[in-house]
Amino acid sequence: MRDKIELQVADTELISQSSYSYILLLEDRLSERYLPVVIGDFEATAIISYRENYPPKRPLPYQLFKNLSEKMDFTIHEIIIDRFKEGVFYSILVCESNGEFFNLDSRTSDAVALSILYGCPIFTHESVMAEAAISKSEIEAADAGMEETEHAEETEESDGLTIEDLQISLDNAVLEEDYDEASRLRDLINKLKHNK
Repeated sequence: MRDKIELQVADTELISQSSYSYILLLEDRLSERYLPVVIGDFEATAIISYRENYPPKRPLPYQLFKNLSEKMDFTIHEIIIDRFKEGVFYSILVCESNGEFFNLDSRTSDAVALSILYGCPIFTHESVMAEAAISKSEIEAADAGMEETEHAEETEESDGLTIEDLQISLDNAVLEEDYDEASRLRDLINKLKHNK
């Protein structure tokens, strides 16, 4: 049995429009299991922007950390989601400087955002997967159950605006660096396109 399991970011989905909470799905492609990590809007926006190679105009703290690490001559070698306790994932940044390794504790959402910036792998242990992973069929069942509710909310939220109208609003929000609104509009546009 594998103990060190490599994960990759599979998806980032809005799960609550009122609190702007997201679920980050980290996939073990060899077993089709996923770690579902609840993250905030700020972290989700960073992860999505870095994945889509659409960085914000001004550096977020993650980019500042990377800039500092380059000046201090260290890099992140890998991320390890080390444990799961009372519903919370705990992660470690495994860093390297001149052949010496050291660990830094990190929130999992921050660790994943940094892994994208550094292009380093994300790992976890089988014990974490055994306790917290969900299957592809569980995700599909949850998605199917939420579709009807989401469709009603999207219709109300878009208030008759077209995708083109929403895209203009999204572009304006990005220009004004209102990333919370940009994130909300991007998600709404994606859902409307998906339901066409």
